[in-house]
Amino acid sequence: MENLDNSTKEQLLKEISQLKAKVSKLEKSELKSSLWLDNSPVCTKIVDLDFNLQYMSSSGVKELNIDDITKFYGKPYPLHFYPDSFKIPMVKNLKKTKETGEIITQEAPINDINGKVLWYHSTIVPVNDEKGELDYLMVVSLETTDRKTIEKELNESLSLLSSIINSPDNIIMFALDVNYNYLSFNQAHVKEMKFIYDADIEVGKFIFSFIPNKEDTQKAEINYKRVLKGEQFIEIQEYGDADNRFWYELIFNPIYDDSKNVSGLTVFVTNITERKQAEEKLRESKENFQQVVSNITIAIWRADIGEDGTFENQYTSPVFDKLLGLPAGDSTNNWDKHLSYVKPEYLERVNTAFREAIESPEKLIDIDFEVLKDNGQTAWFNSKGRCFEKDGKLRIFGSTADITESKKTERELAKHREYLEEMVNERTIEINEKNKKLDDALKVFVGRETTIRNLQDRIKALGGK
Repeated sequence: MENLDNSTKEQLLKEISQLKAKVSKLEKSELKSSLWLDNSPVCTKIVDLDFNLQYMSSSGVKELNIDDITKFYGKPYPLHFYPDSFKIPMVKNLKKTKETGEIITQEAPINDINGKVLWYHSTIVPVNDEKGELDYLMVVSLETTDRKTIEKELNESLSLLSSIINSPDNIIMFALDVNYNYLSFNQAHVKEMKFIYDADIEVGKFIFSFIPNKEDTQKAEINYKRVLKGEQFIEIQEYGDADNRFWYELIFNPIYDDSKNVSGLTVFVTNITERKQAEEKLRESKENFQQVVSNITIAIWRADIGEDGTFENQYTSPVFDKLLGLPAGDSTNNWDKHLSYVKPEYLERVNTAFREAIESPEKLIDIDFEVLKDNGQTAWFNSKGRCFEKDGKLRIFGSTADITESKKTERELAKHREYLEEMVNERTIEINEKNKKLDDALKVFVGRETTIRNLQDRIKALGGK
């Protein structure tokens, strides 16, 4: 350096300064590239020509939940925890890129280190050195799990929609644009329009051109206008007469374009005649049942018998309130209140019958007693029941009926029987008296006959002399 002249030294120092600047620029560029790789959402891997992993960007490390990626460097790529669905095509494509120099893409699922399934779209790029010879392979992968999930959901929705659209009988479907021209329809709608209006419908044609009935078109247009305003609703429509009725459920939905403007409408029509007929039968059955229940005059009751002989978990049907003339639910499950309506002279009889049934389960309860109803009227009740054991507990079960009318009938029959007995007794006495008089008269008559015969015999005797 000391032997060099000043101009040479200056030139050399200048070149050294420029070289340092280039090195610094290169270092900054490499740092920038490294930062870009580490912060990029794209997972970048470098694989040597023996297909061993040399580098993986932080994106892939995070997505695969790998704690320390360096322990996988120098090991075969794809890594051991990748599934065959990813590993086999990747190895095949790595070999193909190495042999041909082609850029190859693939999309396949992988498992992260915890077994979670992720989808990746990968591009294998050959990288050459300064001499133009293959130096290494770069694998650039972009996670597509969300897109795949959406695609799966979309395919499922399309599959479901396709099954609905192609349903031959159950569901009628058609779609219209804002001018009521057909966008699409299924075979069920084709059959329906042919059957009702003898119309051969076509896509792109005005739906009302196939419907001659103005009443039907006016009714449909009212609903279509509602849908085109963005309204979504369900309507039940009834057709036919009293002897032959049909019901249809119509579901109206707007169709939106990419700008979220209404661009048309869909209508799904289901024949619900069988369901409506079943509902009608059920309604009639319920009404009949309520009618029967409203006329029932027998109350059901039950209770568990506690160890001390008290009634637990008491239950009485609402009919008991009806029998006593109380508002519905006023005394439900309140046996003490029920007993308070029993006339005092019958209360001991009732208590004794229940006590004996509890002490002797084979003994049946069958007692008549009078009650004083809430309105002050007197009524006769009959209670029947017995005790039995269930789940280790003694339970009493039975029924109570209003027998007032039968009691009245019994009393009337008893009075009539007494009247008949009196009549029979009187007639018996009368007949006995007449029989006695007849006997007395007969005796007189017989006596007279005897006297006459005796006289005749004497006259004959005298005449003979």
